[in-house]
Amino acid sequence: MKKLDMTDRCSRKYDLNRHLLRVTVMLNTISVLRKKKYNVDREEVKLKLQQLQTISYDHISKLFHGKTISETEFKTAYSLTSVIVSNEDCLVRYEKLVSEGYRPLLLNMANVTSPGGGYSKGDGPQEANIFRRSDYYPSLDLKIVDKDRSERLYCTPKYEIKRPPGTILSSIQWKNLELFTHLMNRFLFPRLNSSIIRLCYRSTSTNFGLTNRDRKRFYKKVSVVESSQIPTKYEILLDQHQLKTPLGNIITIENEFLALALAQEWNQQYKKIDLSSMHLYSLINTFIDNPLKFTKNQLIEKLMHFLDWDTLLYRSDQPEELRQLQIKSWDPILLYINKEFHTNFQSTYDLHIKDLINKNDRYIIEKYFLNFDQSSLNIILFIVEQLKSILLTICLLKQYRSIENIATLSRLETEFQISRWNNVEYYHDYEMMDICSKISAAYLIFYCLNNNITRTILTNETN
Repeated sequence: MKKLDMTDRCSRKYDLNRHLLRVTVMLNTISVLRKKKYNVDREEVKLKLQQLQTISYDHISKLFHGKTISETEFKTAYSLTSVIVSNEDCLVRYEKLVSEGYRPLLLNMANVTSPGGGYSKGDGPQEANIFRRSDYYPSLDLKIVDKDRSERLYCTPKYEIKRPPGTILSSIQWKNLELFTHLMNRFLFPRLNSSIIRLCYRSTSTNFGLTNRDRKRFYKKVSVVESSQIPTKYEILLDQHQLKTPLGNIITIENEFLALALAQEWNQQYKKIDLSSMHLYSLINTFIDNPLKFTKNQLIEKLMHFLDWDTLLYRSDQPEELRQLQIKSWDPILLYINKEFHTNFQSTYDLHIKDLINKNDRYIIEKYFLNFDQSSLNIILFIVEQLKSILLTICLLKQYRSIENIATLSRLETEFQISRWNNVEYYHDYEMMDICSKISAAYLIFYCLNNNITRTILTNETN
């Protein structure tokens, strides 16, 4: 591998060979751990492995009993926190810190759907690194591990460590993890380390950390009923169970049409519950739970950050065909915004220019967002994050363009590349449909929150 020149290293074959080599090392790691021995220079080394404890946590787990205090009473444990960026192997750095008497925390991303693999999101290489160089694999799948070797536990809301409830959770803590150093060069040289290493997987909107086994449909009927606590609001029942958010809040919706739409989304889940397609449920959870505790002012501040780097304002002047396409597609949007709000937004080809947006225009847009409540602002922020443009989002909210057209304008450069290099159906078409479905769900919620829609024909039950 080292003898390959840079041209060879940039080829797909090199990436494939490197991947196969790493997988071979990972398989060798599993073999050594199962046999509890390995050979180095014709000398057999036996492993004395401790029982690996895999402790899972979720959002309701509690580490210890505490009390509620005011912000003024809060005191930090340390007066100073130093951050050092080190271009060094994380496990080597971890061992150095342990040997120096520190208690480091190794935070390592993992892929919840394909443990030990995947190189596109950044979590695969990090997790594969741990996989190759430790006895991490027993915490992955109980079907392939020695049950006496791995113990799976769960931290409860009552500060207790018990058997897990059977779901894949958001954080995993390992105890008695066996580390192997220099694996890429000389395979396995064990070094026992009893310190704690923690692992957090990448949170995705595709499956909420649930496996296919955990998402089987468990209800027969979905219905919409008036809330017993607030008669002017509606609840969704799965059989006779109230639909709740991930934080345990009962979902109550003031708009009857929106309640019916959410009920229909749950009713469309047939044999399995596909949370990746349930955009209404996900968005409603967000503004009910408000997990990040954003205030109205904080939401507006985040929105205004997108205005400073709006996609429509910063353009590319090369190639000429793309420049002309941007003028033809985006200039009518700017003209509409400037006419509607009496602003003076202008585009530029200079990415280094600062203060492109004047204070008056910022004030006008900020004042516009102040008209909406916090729930609506949560939805608007979601749309802006999908489109990467406040100006396109405003056009959508004012129904100036269709959802399909807005989505196309937000990915204009991609559409330009497709026109030149053809469409990849399983990627580009899926990406477009995914964006449209997310924006459609978000706009439906926004419209229902800001319009008094009542049901006239639909019944209370969706069968």
